[in-house]
Amino acid sequence: MACCVKSVWVWFAAGASCVGLAVVTPGVGAQSYSRVGDAPGVKGPSTERPRAEFRRDWFYASDDTLKYEALKKLEGRVAPALKTSTWLGERQDLAGLKGKIVVLDFWATWCRPCIDAIPHTNRLMEKFESKGVKVVGVCCTRGAETMVDVASEKGMRYPTGADVNNTTEQAHGVKWWPFYVLIDRKGIVRAAGLRPEFVATAVEELLKEQPAGS
Repeated sequence: MACCVKSVWVWFAAGASCVGLAVVTPGVGAQSYSRVGDAPGVKGPSTERPRAEFRRDWFYASDDTLKYEALKKLEGRVAPALKTSTWLGERQDLAGLKGKIVVLDFWATWCRPCIDAIPHTNRLMEKFESKGVKVVGVCCTRGAETMVDVASEKGMRYPTGADVNNTTEQAHGVKWWPFYVLIDRKGIVRAAGLRPEFVATAVEELLKEQPAGS
């Protein structure tokens, strides 16, 4: 799998419930509790879902400690707002998308790997849309004047906006293209810099923690 690094091409190898529980305290008569959790000090089954985990090799920077650590610093923060101008499709606002899992696809009109990834990202959108997942494109400022024509010609089916002076790109730590950012239902960045082939896997992992309707 290839990616574009600031105009330079870089290639990569592609529990059962208890009923009638008795608690006896010295000097106190037995007390009955109908459910686990009613009795002092007795906890019921945990309803917390396991937190999503994203493997290091799902990221382009997995073999570079400094770059990988830089990406990890973005995680756990509120996703920066989209500073965009022209849109193809409905204009998107991250604040208005809270409650959905969002995949940001940072791409460029001059980036061949970005163009090649569009059909894959279209399929990802179709697969997860019913589960409350939204895919949004953010086009690099350089070359954005042809965004509408290129996206239309290549059959991009998710909305995309043109970045303004690379503001959105810089806020999300974009160092190459395509660059994918995964945002949870609370608007928090959970993964940044994912390889295209692992974006769907990462979404599935986050859906285990935050299923549709949660």
